[in-house]
Amino acid sequence: MDVEERIELIKRKPTEELLTEENLRHLIEVGAPLQHYIGFEISGYIHLGTGLMAGAKIADLQRAGVKTRIFLADWHSWINDKLGGDLETIQKVALTYFKEGMKQSIRVMGGDPDKVEFVLASEILEKGDYWQTVIDISKNVTLSRIMRSITIMGRQMGEAIDFAKLIYPAMQVADIFYQGVTIAHAGLDQRKAHVIAIEVAQKLKYHPLTHDGEKLKPVALHHHLLLGLQEPPVWPIESEEQFKELKTQMKMSK
Repeated sequence: MDVEERIELIKRKPTEELLTEENLRHLIEVGAPLQHYIGFEISGYIHLGTGLMAGAKIADLQRAGVKTRIFLADWHSWINDKLGGDLETIQKVALTYFKEGMKQSIRVMGGDPDKVEFVLASEILEKGDYWQTVIDISKNVTLSRIMRSITIMGRQMGEAIDFAKLIYPAMQVADIFYQGVTIAHAGLDQRKAHVIAIEVAQKLKYHPLTHDGEKLKPVALHHHLLLGLQEPPVWPIESEEQFKELKTQMKMSK
């Protein structure tokens, strides 16, 4: 399979956005390892938006020769008060129901679940130098940028939040660099964290992505969000820009 065929597989639907195609082409052409990841909070039932959209894209990535990984974000779920904020419950659900459910979703969509690596976040977060990466990223991002990025958690600017939630965006960016991820994959609602990763890639001292001495920028791959059946929080929706902002509140998991 040539470079263009691989790129077409990666960017076809349900891909909504690829940041950027030029960077992806460069990674392939220089022979950089293509390590994908998609991270999931453990928050309840796997729905169509999670299982089928992510499963379809993982299947495409596997066909394109990309190593695929699912990141079971137990600490992130704990920070975001999922499953009652009980870390032990979150971890149990992650490694049983959620892991098995995602395997079946990937199989249904034509992928090979046996070729997907499952990583529990606490397996890497409890290593000391992970937090060095978090600090390095935080030193290259302003507080106002972090405040704007909490929407990746389904939180809104101006909402009263505990301090731990402000650490979350830098952790999500650190997950990319610490795991050597060159293709960061998520729903379109996660783009703010991925854009930070792309922008700080050349500035980091710890765990930058490198190949043959070259510092690399990760690719951000965003799949389509399936919307739920509830009425929009604002109506009428007056512009495409407003619709983009509302998508997080309208997605199926909400």
